[in-house]
Amino acid sequence: LQPEDIWNMDECGTRIGVGGNQEVVTLEVYRAAESPSETERELVTLVEAINALGQVIPPLCIQRGAVIMHQHVSKELDLDPNLLLGVSSSGYINDRLGMDYIYYFDKYTKLGRKRDRWRMLIFDGHSSRFTYNFIQFYWDRRIWPFLLPSHITHILQPLDVAVFGPFKQYYKKRVEIETRLGNDYFNKVEFLHAIREVRKQAYKPGTIRSVFKQAGLWPYNPSAVLLKLKTVDRPQTPPPQPPLKAVISPPTPCKAWQLDEFARKHIYGVDPETGQWGILPGRFSKFQKGAAAAALNGEKASEKLIQVNVATNARKKRQKGDLRYIQKGGTIYVYDARLRVAEREKEDARKKGRAVAKGKSTT
Repeated sequence: LQPEDIWNMDECGTRIGVGGNQEVVTLEVYRAAESPSETERELVTLVEAINALGQVIPPLCIQRGAVIMHQHVSKELDLDPNLLLGVSSSGYINDRLGMDYIYYFDKYTKLGRKRDRWRMLIFDGHSSRFTYNFIQFYWDRRIWPFLLPSHITHILQPLDVAVFGPFKQYYKKRVEIETRLGNDYFNKVEFLHAIREVRKQAYKPGTIRSVFKQAGLWPYNPSAVLLKLKTVDRPQTPPPQPPLKAVISPPTPCKAWQLDEFARKHIYGVDPETGQWGILPGRFSKFQKGAAAAALNGEKASEKLIQVNVATNARKKRQKGDLRYIQKGGTIYVYDARLRVAEREKEDARKKGRAVAKGKSTT
């Protein structure tokens, strides 16, 4: 087997509108702070496949629902045409969607390869991959299924080692950025628009090759995993730390000369030895810094307002899409869905033209 023929497949569940931890500033102390990004908690499942050469194929995106809408494949969305869209009642993969994805996987991973070459598909023990039809399909298409042991996929499965983690971090950052740009409802449409760029950031060839190496799969190196499974010695109790020195505040002045010196040094900013007054230059310096900071904040606010307006206008176009559905259930490629939308739009235009012509003839 060559590195381009060793594949790992797994699912990644993502809550649509949930970003990272945030600090929210409110006007009232007594009011509970709420995260502005957690506006949509619906789950979407991405089924991904990567190989030891650092390649990744377009994913299967499973949304919760019964139909695939026009709005989900709008031209305003930054979608990979080869993305496979699917729906299920739970938002998770099932046997039917899993079978659709295996056909999809076979199609993309055999391009440009000789027909007699075998491929290895590494995965965990999810039940959707162990039906009779699955196993039969694997062997018929010269795909060698390899099941990972339970409970240690976090160190054996490349996607779990260090691919899905960065993906979720980049996605949370994207949600936070959209929130700051005025997006207070990050829904399915916004998720589909964002996912292509987030995947580009997370699924870099170097990162993918590195995780296969960490998992000991390519180059083949069992010790990379076995060393992590060694029994860890009980940590020794650290020696007691010396007590921290307490911060000693200035002594309270009790005599007249001590009071005068304390005032000159700590209140008026006068050096008791030289007698120089430093309070006025210090205040002027603070005023100068504050004025510069205020001017800079004003410029940033103007730039931010422009960014918010641009983002808001683009978001309105995406959310304004056709609310009719393309198909019920199953899966469909984005490019096929867009072809159906284009045909329907042409038919709508023809109907409108006939209606206009009919109206003119009656008058």
